[in-house]
Amino acid sequence: MTTVADMGEWDTIYGPASRFLAARRASGTVLVHLDDDEFPCERQLCLLAAKALKEPIGIYGQHKRTCNEEKGYQIRGDMRRPYAWARAKFNVLLTLFASTSRAFNDAFVRHYDNYATTLASTRGNGEDIAYSHFLLRFYNRTPTFVQKYPCNRWEVNGTSVMSPYFGGFSKLDDHAGMSDRKFFHYMTRRRLCRMLWNRTSWTIAVGHRAPQLVPTTKLTVDTS
Repeated sequence: MTTVADMGEWDTIYGPASRFLAARRASGTVLVHLDDDEFPCERQLCLLAAKALKEPIGIYGQHKRTCNEEKGYQIRGDMRRPYAWARAKFNVLLTLFASTSRAFNDAFVRHYDNYATTLASTRGNGEDIAYSHFLLRFYNRTPTFVQKYPCNRWEVNGTSVMSPYFGGFSKLDDHAGMSDRKFFHYMTRRRLCRMLWNRTSWTIAVGHRAPQLVPTTKLTVDTS
């Protein structure tokens, strides 16, 4: 069964952070968040899903980041060097390919108003930072790193459609629009990390965008 959620104005306001609202409509107990430029194989999906099934309160994935009150948002280590990457310290996992449970996601959504102004001001940039921050603040847990299972190279009509790095990291070969937005993307995340890890107050606005916290359209779902 496939469920398609039309996020309407939620997506306009919260961007990628609206994925957590859409996930409320999932029928199973395990969630796997996946960006449209990630191309995992079945074993990678099953490995992450099994972790969330075993321990529901957690976030499981491969894409590590570090947030702190001084330097903000950092990438420590090189994902293409799996042994060093596995030992690299972190406290945030990106949700571009990560698993969790309906129970944890529902808890985050119940407290979504704590992050709503922040995520609206960035149009969802840093949604995974907020997700990991919630896990740390409410459950006193950090996300769990799971080494990616290596996949084979995928080709369509003789053309590679993904770039497998050493250690099983795989992404579609599509980098359009990345270079001109990269600076602002990371600048916003650095600021978000510093503010979240420094402040006792939850309600912070990172950018200048005036948030509209309650869209006029409701989330609609098509199940087929």
